[in-house]
Amino acid sequence: MSPPGLSEGEAGLLRDLRDFWRARHGESRFRNLEVFLLRNLPRVGVGFFRRSGFYPDFILWIKDISTGSVRVRFLEPHGMRLSGGLAGNQDKIDALRDLEVVSETPAFRSANVAMDGFLLTQTEPHKIPDAGGKTKEQLEKDFRLLFQQGRYVERLLL
Repeated sequence: MSPPGLSEGEAGLLRDLRDFWRARHGESRFRNLEVFLLRNLPRVGVGFFRRSGFYPDFILWIKDISTGSVRVRFLEPHGMRLSGGLAGNQDKIDALRDLEVVSETPAFRSANVAMDGFLLTQTEPHKIPDAGGKTKEQLEKDFRLLFQQGRYVERLLL
């Protein structure tokens, strides 16, 4: 099958995003947003290359029609326990950080476009091999992680 079927984290993201949007898109802070989600194809879609190729699973476009601004978020939903923990994902984390730097360049700022991304995970911090006792908040701040629980979809959209 191409592309392969959705993993648990990928399917969870799609369900959560769909359910959130159905329930809340009419609220004032979401009313002016247009949201588009694309499943990125591995090895042929949008990729980032540092030491190895990284093709995030999804690309989320969020357009604010009242301001004309666009945010492009690259999303990689997967667990952290079996994927090498933080160290095993360092190239991805660095690539996602680089997007923020590129977004600060004059060309992107004048076009009113910002890029960033997250490694989305359902893995509890104590099960991440090299988390070193850090809290969810510390891991999210330091490693471009976003835990797939609570108000995470709202955070993706704002």
